[in-house]
Amino acid sequence: MVGSTDSTPLMTVLLTLVVTGVTGAGMFSSCPHTPGMKSVYEHSVLSLDEARNISLSEYSGRVLLLVNVATCFTPQYYQLNALTDTHPDDDFAIVAFPCNQFAHQEPGENRTEILNGLRYVRPGKGFIPGFDIMMKIEVNGPKEDPFYTYIKTSCPSPTATTYDRGESFWTPIKVNDISWNFEKILVDRTGRPRFRFLPDVEPNDIQDMINVLLAQPSPAREAELLSNALKTLDSVLKDRTASKHGASEP
Repeated sequence: MVGSTDSTPLMTVLLTLVVTGVTGAGMFSSCPHTPGMKSVYEHSVLSLDEARNISLSEYSGRVLLLVNVATCFTPQYYQLNALTDTHPDDDFAIVAFPCNQFAHQEPGENRTEILNGLRYVRPGKGFIPGFDIMMKIEVNGPKEDPFYTYIKTSCPSPTATTYDRGESFWTPIKVNDISWNFEKILVDRTGRPRFRFLPDVEPNDIQDMINVLLAQPSPAREAELLSNALKTLDSVLKDRTASKHGASEP
């Protein structure tokens, strides 16, 4: 059935991949589906200029990539733009949420300051985001946005999640809190969160998974294709981790 929310084939695949060592160095996790759970479409967020309350149902039928952003990992901004350019607007969208809770790396207080920071500072060189940016919010702590409470409840933290307590500006730190700027949540066309990725998983790394969710194959075929995409991602992340460790050795 196209667009089925039955997660049994996918969960079987994910469990098999974990058993066989496909863990992505602990940098991604799946979002379990439970009967009656809400979709992202049942939530609203404020626009960047805070002038409009936007129902996420406006994105109905599209694959979504949700990202908490700031002025770090700046090469990922270019990858986000490239992903947006790759897919038609009615099939795929990126929704970004500026946040200043990690090392105070998003100092902009309003639409003008945030967009000027991107254009003239980081990434700079006239950068203009080709994706939707919402109001600056908190994603953790007592003032966290309700939408991120829902996201974190829906998607457990990947096993490699760590927190820099000296640069994490909220308290207390809880299980499933967002760990740093540029965590990513991949949502399917039905509005169901499917995967959560740590910041080191780059937008380009999940292109194959996006393509699978865009295609809406049968559940069995989806499980097969996601299995292949996860194996590829696992290899990429393990190689990248090994390369970083090798570069740090004397």
